[in-house]
Amino acid sequence: MAGQGIKLITFDAYLTLFKPVGSVSLQYAEEAGKLGVQITKTAISQHYGPVYRNHLQQAPLYGRHLGMSTRSWWEKTIYEIFITAGAVKKDLDPVYNKLFNILWVRFTTAEGYTVFPDVPDTLAELKKRGFKMGVVSNTDDTLEFMLKDLNLTQYFDFILPSCVVGYDKPDPRIYKAALEIAGGNIRPDETLHVGDDIETDFHGPRNAGFRSTLLKRVYNDAVTEFVSEAKLSATEAAAAEISKQNASIPNSIASLNELCDILSDCQRQPSTPTPSATTTAPINTPSSTSTVSVPV
Repeated sequence: MAGQGIKLITFDAYLTLFKPVGSVSLQYAEEAGKLGVQITKTAISQHYGPVYRNHLQQAPLYGRHLGMSTRSWWEKTIYEIFITAGAVKKDLDPVYNKLFNILWVRFTTAEGYTVFPDVPDTLAELKKRGFKMGVVSNTDDTLEFMLKDLNLTQYFDFILPSCVVGYDKPDPRIYKAALEIAGGNIRPDETLHVGDDIETDFHGPRNAGFRSTLLKRVYNDAVTEFVSEAKLSATEAAAAEISKQNASIPNSIASLNELCDILSDCQRQPSTPTPSATTTAPINTPSSTSTVSVPV
């Protein structure tokens, strides 16, 4: 039976539960233009990823170990994105605080994101069946507020952003932290992780003893604009390869709706009180792994 023994289901967040409303780089360019800063969507799209990754290398986990707030980390990062993309400093500097506030509010709330259609019904059904559920994501500490604004926190027993626990996926310690927060003496092999990244959401959890399935959604260009063609091709090739392998739980799915059928044979777990969605995991020494996350 495919889903026998699963007690805990953990999910990635960005591009698994929700996606941006339209092109992020276009919104950056449009909002800048309204304030007199001329920049193109193409320039933002080209420079966003490299600047973001460079800042994560310099200040991993959104600067938490350096004493930076998430907001200040993003403020510095977005400023450099604009400058590197060709914005004129004398035009940008006088209006940057206003521009940043607009982008910060938009991309830390439901204003900038939309939930995938298959998410609410699937989560509601799995919760009804008694599964424990959590979110494990390489992102900053605005995630809980964002999920609350998207009306999703009601489904989860815990939310675990990498910057709070101190490790990025695929570091095995972040998956171990998820088990500790979930409680109930749940074993790794009783846990299923679901997400869209082949390394952090498929191989990483398996290396930690979890079961995992890769979510292969069909995205448009606005969603994948910060992902390189090389990574898209590599992910597609890896997904095709793992789909050929036999597994008790399918190695890949195209929609979260499939989880309800896959896990239909699981015995319903006794209902337990749902703890606060906030995690109290301590901030640890940051790992060196960094991936593009929610594009504030």
